[in-house]
Amino acid sequence: MKEKTIITVFMVKERKSYYFGSVAAIFTVFDSNDIGFTEKYLQHAGLGAVASDKAIIKRCPLIVKKKKGNA
Repeated sequence: MKEKTIITVFMVKERKSYYFGSVAAIFTVFDSNDIGFTEKYLQHAGLGAVASDKAIIKRCPLIVKKKKGNA
């Protein structure tokens, strides 16, 4: 089973975090001027973590409880 991930966008000036299911979803809320990166750059960055003076963006594993009866 593929590991599920979320993408955290921390807006530096606002001191607020936003959570997304994909890089494309980030750009439904922010544009490249807001975060300091283009969608193309983030798609190819791998997203261990990237930072600009506007935002810190990282991909994190999503930990969920396994359902009973599914082995």
